[in-house]
Order: sequence, then structure tokens, then C-alpha cells
Amino acid sequence: MSSTSKFNPGDGVEKAQRVRAQIRASAEEQGLLEYLEGDDFVPMKEPEVPEATTADSTRRYELLLRKFEAQRKAIGELRKEAYSYLSEVCYHELAIRMGESPSTVLTAKAIYHGFNEHFCVMSDAQSTSVLRSLQTKWLEGRQLSRHVLAHGAARAQLVAGGKAPSEEQSKDALWLSLEELRGMALYSGLVDGMEKLRSDRSVSMSTMVASFAAELKGIRYQLLEKETAIAPSESALAIKDKDRKKKLAETMRENKIRHADCPEGDNCPVHPEAKTPHTWGTCSHYTGERIFNNKKK
Repeated sequence: MSSTSKFNPGDGVEKAQRVRAQIRASAEEQGLLEYLEGDDFVPMKEPEVPEATTADSTRRYELLLRKFEAQRKAIGELRKEAYSYLSEVCYHELAIRMGESPSTVLTAKAIYHGFNEHFCVMSDAQSTSVLRSLQTKWLEGRQLSRHVLAHGAARAQLVAGGKAPSEEQSKDALWLSLEELRGMALYSGLVDGMEKLRSDRSVSMSTMVASFAAELKGIRYQLLEKETAIAPSESALAIKDKDRKKKLAETMRENKIRHADCPEGDNCPVHPEAKTPHTWGTCSHYTGERIFNNKKK
């Protein structure tokens, strides 16, 4: 493993959790998960040479010896692998945090549990940063599945870091971030399906995310999966313009209700001093259509 891929203090909780998961996966593959995580694991002892040499006792001794050597070798290999994920600086710091000398040869189990305790748990500041990222709204022009999967990944990170919100809170955060999608009548079927999953307490956040991502593979949602490259400054302007248009539309609707009794042929009650006089029936606040006057150059 290259030095650049080894874990260093300061690499962050996400990378630390990935290292922990890799050590655990290796232990599981070698049949050592109980050794790594269990409290009652008892390692095999080297068998004693039988006093009476018979064919059966010899076969039994050789069988137990092979199992003992295989287990000892596997535990040793797991220790080497766990150590290989850490930089020298990280191993030195880990040993000190655990109250050991940096020259101590830590077992795979000690490395795993010490690393989990000292590097894999999120601080309050780190969890706040992840939770804040979940408040980002999805906008048309951004790949929807990527947004949804990011929420799933964030929850997994918070769970592993011991800072997880409830399943309902995670589902609600995803739902609230999809405000723009919920306003698209074309995708009401998709929205209704996701709303059922959100409101069903028996459905976990991971199931909701997986179902959402699978549904988005359908060809009818290809426009939601199309990524539009927008420069940060342009994106900010686009959001600002969209908010402005939304507020204008609300104002227009309010004015139409407020002046519902005004005859269409009367002067416009909304713009009584407009430079271009017009009737209420031709006003954009009545028709609901925005009128743009192109200036002559």
C-alpha cells in the first residue's frame, strides 16, 4: 500500500470509517470476525504431542496442529494488514492515545478497537458540517440520483460516526431538499411514491434512497438525471432570478384576487401611474402573463 493511501491523523472521519470497514471485511473473509469483535473469543492453543502414539492420536494431533497454525497465521496476517493501513505517524499517535509505547506491537484487535475509538467517531463540529450539507436544495439541472445518494451516504457516515439522526429525521431532510421536484406536476407519480415511503415508519432511510435511485433509472426520468454544467456565479444568478420570478408570480395572484371586482375595461388599479396606461383586463397581473418591453437600441 502506497504511503499516500495510508491513513494519517487529520484525514477525516470518512476515510477512517473506510479503513475500519476494510479491516473488518478482511477479518470476516478469514473467519476472524469473532476474534476481532467478540468478547468471548478464545484462541486455539498448540496441541500437546500425544504420549501414546497410535494412528488415531497421530491423525488427531496433526489435524489440531494444522488448525492451530492456520489460525495463528491468519491472525498474524490480519495484524499486518491492519498495520498497513496506517501511516507511521498515525500508528505512533494511536499507540500513545491507547496508553501504549509507540514501539509496542499492537494486535489486530487492539488496532481495530483503538482506531475505531480515536479516529472513527465524529466530533460535534464534523457532524454539524455533514448535517448542514443535507440542507442543500436540489435544483433542476442537477442529477437527481446523485443528490439522493448523497443523502444516503451522509446518513451512513453519521451512523458510523455515532452521530446519526433518527430514520424519520433523515427521510424528512431528503424530502425537504426536494422542494423543486415536488412542484413539478410532470413527476407527481414519482413524488407520490416517495411520499408513501417517507411517511411509512417501517421503511428505513436506506430503503427509501435505494427505491428512489432505482426508480430514477426509468427512461421517463432521464431529464431529471441530466447534469447541466453551470458556473457557480451563473448558478447563483439563476437561483436569484428564480426566486424573483416566484415572488412576482405570488404578487400577481394576490393582486388578481384583491381586485377581482374591478371591471376589465377600467384603468389598472395596480399600476395607476404607469408610464404606459393600460386597462385592468390587459394588465399582466390580471392575465397572469408577464409582459417584457424590449428597449430599442
